[in-house]
Amino acid sequence: MVSSWPISSSPSAVARLLTTPTQWKGGLRFLHGTFHVLGFLLPIGVAIALGNTLTWLHLILVACGHHHGRWAAHLPIISGNFKHRAMTGTQHLHVSGVGDMVQQKPSKLPQQWLKALKQVGDIHGHLKTAKPKVVKWMHPPIGRLKLSVDGAFKNVAGSAGGGGILRDHQGTCIFTFATKYQGAISTLDAEARALRDGLTTCCNKGILDIMVETDSTTLMQIVIGQTPPPWELICIIQEMAITTKKLKAQIKHVPQEANQVANSLAGYGCSINQFRFRDSGAALPHVVKGSYRLDKVGCPTLRL
Repeated sequence: MVSSWPISSSPSAVARLLTTPTQWKGGLRFLHGTFHVLGFLLPIGVAIALGNTLTWLHLILVACGHHHGRWAAHLPIISGNFKHRAMTGTQHLHVSGVGDMVQQKPSKLPQQWLKALKQVGDIHGHLKTAKPKVVKWMHPPIGRLKLSVDGAFKNVAGSAGGGGILRDHQGTCIFTFATKYQGAISTLDAEARALRDGLTTCCNKGILDIMVETDSTTLMQIVIGQTPPPWELICIIQEMAITTKKLKAQIKHVPQEANQVANSLAGYGCSINQFRFRDSGAALPHVVKGSYRLDKVGCPTLRL
């Protein structure tokens, strides 16, 4: 600490102080500070003498940049486009945009930062924005009937149920059914039983030409023979095979959003203790009426 250092600009005083070896360090600090003060004040004095605003600001920034290296990195950002307007007495400063800043050489980042940024960029590059799709239950062609079936399995309650609805080309209900399934061990099991009951009901009613819809891809693949059935479904699949020999049926997979009526009937079936059959839309359960009416008028649903 050199708090007692004498402030003097006399060369002889400086020479006397520098003769002492212990004061070499303080002498160098004094010279360094003196030259920096002169280097800072000299450009300002020249600028004031010239009386030019542009030169004044530029020289001040140069002096500051000479005194502090960190200022020099920011000098290219300011273009110094000062236009003095005598009529208004205003000055306009033009600040260069990103293009001028890009020309500067970026500082190096630590490797761990570069690695983390690269990983974030790769993640965002692989992300795809999910676009919602508009789906709805499609009316069958004129003269055709469509059977929609679904099953439900509730792990917590340990209950399973199924249901289905048969509709004409106007969306009018021909019949519905809902029931609870004892001994079902999975959702696929309940869905297979619901399809079996729907086909059996159509066959018993003399309805031998139908279109069938399910929201289970696995069940559809099993029925058409693309996937072998699990052992617990072999008996159910055999029963369906016998029934389909008596009628003409085409099965199709649809999204769950286009199978809301059958889904509601399956959930309703989990809460009842016996097979429920209704041959008109007027007697539908309350939980089914809303989705049934929306399907009938062709109201679409968004699938996210």
